[in-house]
Amino acid sequence: MLPDGGVIPVDGGAPGVPDAGTPQTMDACTAQPEQCNAVDDDCDGDADESAASAACAAVSGSTRRACSAGECVIVECASGSDDCDDEYENGCESVLATDDAHCGSCGHACAAGESCEGGECVELPVIEWLTPLAAGASNAAVTAADVADDGSICAAGAFTGTFRFSGSGCFGSDHRSSGDQDVFVARMTATGGITWIAQIGGDSREEAHSVAALSDGRCVVAGRVTSTSVTIARQAIAIPSGDSHFVAAISGCASAAPIELTGSLETWQLFATGTGMVANARAHSEQTVHGIAVPPGSVIARFDLDTLRLSGVSSIGDAAGAIDVGSTSVVAAQQFSNELRIGARSFVADGPGDVLITLWRLDGEFVDAWQAGRARNDAPSAIDVGDDGTIRVAGTSEIDDTEANDTVIWTLEPGSDTPRMQVVAAAGGYVALASIAARGDRVFLAGGFSGSPRIGGVSLPSTGSFDGFVSEWNDEHEMLWARALGSSGPDHVFWTHAADAVVAFGLIGARFAAAGQSVEPLGDGGAAFVLRAALD
Repeated sequence: MLPDGGVIPVDGGAPGVPDAGTPQTMDACTAQPEQCNAVDDDCDGDADESAASAACAAVSGSTRRACSAGECVIVECASGSDDCDDEYENGCESVLATDDAHCGSCGHACAAGESCEGGECVELPVIEWLTPLAAGASNAAVTAADVADDGSICAAGAFTGTFRFSGSGCFGSDHRSSGDQDVFVARMTATGGITWIAQIGGDSREEAHSVAALSDGRCVVAGRVTSTSVTIARQAIAIPSGDSHFVAAISGCASAAPIELTGSLETWQLFATGTGMVANARAHSEQTVHGIAVPPGSVIARFDLDTLRLSGVSSIGDAAGAIDVGSTSVVAAQQFSNELRIGARSFVADGPGDVLITLWRLDGEFVDAWQAGRARNDAPSAIDVGDDGTIRVAGTSEIDDTEANDTVIWTLEPGSDTPRMQVVAAAGGYVALASIAARGDRVFLAGGFSGSPRIGGVSLPSTGSFDGFVSEWNDEHEMLWARALGSSGPDHVFWTHAADAVVAFGLIGARFAAAGQSVEPLGDGGAAFVLRAALD
């Protein structure tokens, strides 16, 4: 007797065991929603009809999808993107405006030294060389650098600990800090070689604030000493007050003469002219330096090129700012609040902090001034005068009454009395512009940033907690490209400009490599560096 529902096999074999040569009965088709799988899921006799395309899941950037040969494919992408790798899962993965491998269209790759910007391949600033300075010191940073007319560089910074230099070191091959922190000054070739290194040190803390590269091979360095006696290159100098700012001219390993102490007059920018030195300086109190009365606040200071003694000052307000020096004039930008008098003119701030742009002759005579800002808290950080006389000021401007700041450029064209402002990086990430330089119709902005701010509309993610960046803009302030520079650690990158390049310098917080060279700090300290990146 067979169980209910059983069948007798044709070959008389055991129930439920089919014979290999006998056709089997198929189960009835159970209709399911059609999928893209080359199967007739809905039992209508056709596989993968239109419903299968509708079943293809939406993937990033896709606007139309279809089913083909049992697989989902992308038919159309959102404007500006494309599926260049033919991988459905990652969607329209290529942003054609910025993808170096697919610039403007799939398969159009930019050449080495180029970057995709706006769907076109443009030249990048190619790093030509990278030179570590004070390598081996427990903590070191380059705090100032300047490029001479022949392309050679003066770099000044500070270090703690010991480093070795096998070239023309003024204290032999070993440089050891005497106190908490010593200063080093280096003359470098246009190709990154080190010609000589000198040292400034005492039993306390010394600082380098600015440096100028003279055409005769000297480096003029300004800074601060807090020891009662310091050795500058090979010359011992007594510091009666135990704390003074100074200006010194150093030429290789020769005695650093002249050396002048400037009391509380601190110098943050040095420029060499045909007749002397011009500096952006600040006095913390009213004083007399080298027989010249110095008012408190920010001043344009003039020094004799041979003696380095102060020869005159021009007051430009209370707050620190920036200056640019040409062959016949000086242009300054500073923040001011309330009322500010310069010469016979008076200026009243429209908000808690406005920007004032002033023009001076090299001899200190006031020429003209222009007020900028949007009646909020505006502050300048760098200034440049182009070959055509256009003045550009980089800085920050507060939005409404919030604490958020836009990064901006104020532009004053020849013949205009009203600077126009343009936002180059909107609030939302921290961006600090350290330098601005115009070369013909090209404008280069450089500075530092953290997070992922949008600079010129392009998101620029930082590698570490703080990175540097350099960018190129046209004369309408439309950004052509922007590139970050930094390591996975906290980096402090500063910039100066040559005729056809940018020179970056500062402190790297983790290993960084470029142009076949690398810099790497010891432990938690920083590593000092200088690099040159070509713009042409």
